[in-house]
Order: sequence, then C-alpha cells, then structure tokens
Amino acid sequence: VDASSGGGGGRQYLVDVGLGEPPLGPLEYRTGAVGVEQRTPDGMRSRIAREAKEWIDGKGRVRRCLHLEWLRRSDANGRGSEGDEEVEEDGRRSGDGGGAMTSEARKLRAVADRLRAVADRARRKWQKARPRTAIQVFKSDPDVREEAMQRLRQSRCEEKCKNGHVGAANGTAPERADVHKEVCRMWSALSKERRQSYAHRGENAVDDLQRAAEKAEAESRVAERAARYAEEKSASTIEVGVHRATDSDVLKCDDDDDSASGDFHWEPRLQWDVSDAPLSPSSLMPLHPGNWKGRDGGPPLESFRHAASIITSDRSTFAKKVIACTLTREAKVTLSGRTLRVTSPRFVDPEGEVRRDAAAMPKRTVLELGDQKQVREILEERFGIPWEETEGLDMSASDAGANSRLWDHL
Repeated sequence: VDASSGGGGGRQYLVDVGLGEPPLGPLEYRTGAVGVEQRTPDGMRSRIAREAKEWIDGKGRVRRCLHLEWLRRSDANGRGSEGDEEVEEDGRRSGDGGGAMTSEARKLRAVADRLRAVADRARRKWQKARPRTAIQVFKSDPDVREEAMQRLRQSRCEEKCKNGHVGAANGTAPERADVHKEVCRMWSALSKERRQSYAHRGENAVDDLQRAAEKAEAESRVAERAARYAEEKSASTIEVGVHRATDSDVLKCDDDDDSASGDFHWEPRLQWDVSDAPLSPSSLMPLHPGNWKGRDGGPPLESFRHAASIITSDRSTFAKKVIACTLTREAKVTLSGRTLRVTSPRFVDPEGEVRRDAAAMPKRTVLELGDQKQVREILEERFGIPWEETEGLDMSASDAGANSRLWDHL
C-alpha cells in the first residue's frame, strides 16, 4: 500500500499488508531509500531494491521494476552439502526413515533439475525461432523431397528405356542439386490454396514452439515444488545436531548482525513498476507509524472489520465489480469483472534463468470471459469459491468493460 503521512508534508511511505508472512510496518518510499536497509517499528529488516534490467510489456512500454525485500535466514542453514545425508552429532544417520526420505528427495531433485534444463532449452528454442516463409516450409517438408526424388528416378528410368535400355533399374540416388531444382519446379506448379496452407504452417510453427515451452515450464514448476516439499519433509526428520530456521529466526534482528551475509539473505516479497508508483524525491524523515492515512484523505484503517465496511459501501469499486486475486511467489492471478489476468513468473531467478530475455518476460496472459458461467467456473477452479455460493452472482452490475487497472501494477 502506497501511503502518505497524516501530519502533512506529503511524505510517502510503503506499507506491506503481508502475504501470510510476518507483516511489515511503514518504510520510507523515496529515491534515496532504494537499496538502503530500513528497520520497521515491529523489528523487521527490509529494503526497496531496483532491478538492473528494463523489460518491455505486452503493450510495448519500457518497464523497470522495484522489489520489496526482507531479510530472512537462508534455507541452506542446517542442511548438509548437496548429495550428503544429514547426520547427528555422533555421526549416525538421523533415523531409518530419514535416510529413505533423503534418497527420495534426491531423486525428485534430479527430476526437477532435468525438467528445468528441458524447459530452458525449449524456451531458448522458442525465443530464437522466426516465422518461415511458405516456400521454406515446402522445401523442408520430407514428403515433398521424397516425392521429388521419386519423380527424378522415374524420369531417369523412362529416359533409359527410351534409349533402348529395357527394364533399366533406377540407378543411384539423384544429386542434391537435381532434387532442389525438382522441388522448385513442383513449387511453381503448386496451387494458390496449397501455397497458403504452407504459409499457415510456417506461422503456426512458432506458436507450437511457444506452447511446448510453456508446457515444459509448467512441468518444471510442478517438479520443483515436489522436490522442495520432499526436501523440507526430509529435513524435518532431523532431530539432533542440526538447526532449522523457524519463524522466530526470521523475526530475530540482533543489533550485532547488520548485514545480509552469513546465514541471511534478501528475499523479494512484492514487485511493482516504478512508473506506476513513482518514488518521492523528499528527504529522509523520521517514521511515525501511528499516523497514516490513505490517498483519499480518509482516516487510518483500524481493523479488518473497518476495512470491510468501507469496501462494501455503495461508493466502493468493490461493490460494483467482482474482484478476486491470489498472489504467490510463482504467479499472480486476478479476476476483475470478466477479465482474467495471469502473470508468471513474478520474480527474476537468482541465476538469471527466469528472465534471461528481458524483452519477453514476465509474461502476462489476459483472457476475457464470455458469460457468467465462465466467471463462476473460474471462481471455483482458481479461487476455491464453491459453485453453489456464486449462484446468485449478478454480473450485469459489474463494469467489466471499464479496463480497470486495480492491482494491475503488482
């Protein structure tokens, strides 16, 4: 939430409402605060980071993202090196079940890594692909080349028979240059409809590569989640000699540990475009956590019940439009009226794999739903709202065609 101070001065702050994790208090939201660690009144250590790369969205606009990051313990803390089994202080394995689970986790990790490599290759192949012309598709068609070779053999056989070589065999395979000339003659005799069909094949080839890349990416993510779950489950069987990161570790902010090195790392929580929420140029001012108000100048929200009463009021956008949103590290899915938006992936991979082509990622899929039945199906499948509970939904009152940008910047 982008908020301003209630005491005047026009200072801007960033308030993280939380994603099922420990919530953050207000942070200074200004140009000089980018990359600077800030400690909120509730003890969380956070910072606003700027992405090094620019990227181009689906409408051709140049974008540069900001991240809200928080400092937390690394998951690697307490885990052995890759491929090693966890051991207790006396050198014994952590139990009969632990060894088996570790082996299963290693197998799932190997599968996830293999599918990740397949997805990366498919993505690179799609990104390098260019639409081919109709004649290029025609020349590369194996059936066309085989037909050209058969024609050349038949022509050679007829010529030999005409010269008195009765029952002459086909002989050696035709030369490549002769095959190429025959393919060109076949193309010149091809009808307009057949040429158009080859043109469509050339255009659809890139789309096929894109679908294959998206399918491989989805399979890779499923395998990655399974591997992570198995690793966490395997690590949870360790009872002695290994320290595990807990919520108390995440919230712990000792004064003698002021860097992100060692067992801590910066992890992104939210992402938005800087042009959607410009940074304030004002100088750094002291925090006053009890003095916030919304952009509309209203009083601060005191509770979720208070927020619900405002959201459901007659003047609220939420009272006139169906809004549903799920936000995870992997994807953001938003239903706004009859418009469904899916943005994935949301963050740059630490190795640079997710957004290696800055002009192509992140990808947003926008789907316009046709009728109320489709909206109810999406609410049930994507957001877990039972079908019977949306029976009385009235989509006629929803301003579906207003192209609302609500939450569009996340």
